Amino acid sequence: MKFRNFLMVLAVLVISACNPMEQLGAAEEKIEAFQARYNDGDAGVLYRMTGEDFRTATTREQMDGLVALFSGRLGRIESSERTGFNSQFKNGLNITTITMETQFEQGAGTETFVFHGTGEDMELVGWTVNSPRLMLSPEEMRMLSEGDPRERPDPPERRVVPERSGE
Repeated sequence: MKFRNFLMVLAVLVISACNPMEQLGAAEEKIEAFQARYNDGDAGVLYRMTGEDFRTATTREQMDGLVALFSGRLGRIESSERTGFNSQFKNGLNITTITMETQFEQGAGTETFVFHGTGEDMELVGWTVNSPRLMLSPEEMRMLSEGDPRERPDPPERRVVPERSGE
């Protein structure tokens, strides 16, 4: 009987720790603050708002580059609306994913935020932005694939060999 009571108490604690609506509220507060700092254009502040896992995968210089790219191609955020939400408890970790349809000054995009943890301990571990405005133009692709033409060797001379007749 004591073991059964123990399991019930444990189940209640686990369920209360994973309250999806509480997770959603905490995540949305963090997203609102993150987007406000994005509009300020300070990549350093944004980087400090991320969790340790994010900073392990992304250097400060990479974050500077991302913010410069997003700001240059998309501009400031004008509005943003949540279009997706998922909260799960996996391998002892609370994972909350929120998808936002965001209207930037220069076009629309989809932002995806991934958080680990709960409440005050919730950390941003993933931020992606997808938008057609982030795609490379054909000229940009050509420039990337060609690199510096001075560093490439001259192509070998091509000889044309006449076809043999089917004798």
